[in-house]
Amino acid sequence: MAAIFNGLDMIYLSVTGRTQTILWHLGKFPRVHPFLPATGRTAYHEKNGEPMVTTVPVYIIDAFTDQPFRGNPAGVVLLEKPASDAWMQNVAMEMNQAETAFVVPAEKGYHLRWFTPTVEVDLCGHATLAAASILWRTHKVPKTETISFHTKSGWLHCTRQEETIQLDFPARKV
Repeated sequence: MAAIFNGLDMIYLSVTGRTQTILWHLGKFPRVHPFLPATGRTAYHEKNGEPMVTTVPVYIIDAFTDQPFRGNPAGVVLLEKPASDAWMQNVAMEMNQAETAFVVPAEKGYHLRWFTPTVEVDLCGHATLAAASILWRTHKVPKTETISFHTKSGWLHCTRQEETIQLDFPARKV
């Protein structure tokens, strides 16, 4: 199955027994806006009774395009440890993107959750692509390695193949 989006991007979907494989042709890799470096969200908390301030990187990635302000934007927040649901929901609301992905390192791969400005969702393809792109671009994961995300929908695996990302979704019986 192939579909064309905006005349630029193609998705190839093949279903095997356990997974659905989708190849996202991106023209060029999803980009961080060159003039919009990672901003930060500030988290206030206390450590030993003392107020602490932590800044976490926040990115806006345009998937399915090689031009700023085109494609399908998603927020990506790289966390060192899990954050509260309320904090992630507030950040997603402030980002005001269709979805914002929250990425946390795990023993095997990463934990990944997605929030819209109003609710958490179980699965989001373009925000997963954006999260994988940022992990490779920030050199947190070598470009030759597959990234595995543990999500509420199961394991998702992203593999970089030059100008494409292969994203494997869990298959469900209908």
